[in-house]
Amino acid sequence: MQASVGAWPSSESDPLPDDGGFRLRQLKRRDASLRGRFG
Repeated sequence: MQASVGAWPSSESDPLPDDGGFRLRQLKRRDASLRGRFG
């Protein structure tokens, strides 16, 4: 499973700058976790 930052649906929540930064960090952490586990 490939987790791409650009593939994250922005319409799922309010496009707030703070939330966007937080979401980006969470996604990067999850992507790194997935890569460590499967890749």
